[in-house]
Amino acid sequence: MVLVDRSTWVVAPYDINNCRDWRWDRDDVYVYDDDSHPGWYLFYNARLGRYAHVEFFGMGR
Repeated sequence: MVLVDRSTWVVAPYDINNCRDWRWDRDDVYVYDDDSHPGWYLFYNARLGRYAHVEFFGMGR
């Protein structure tokens, strides 16, 4: 997943089904630190009220 700021993220395999209906091009998605899983973050979809675990993969050019 590449966000507007060109950051690249990978959705955790166990959360892929949880975010299949996200509209990545228009939903408001917020990023939070995942305090329970070091090195992971949470994407929160404001439209659906759901979270998905993600891993930061780097910045695009």
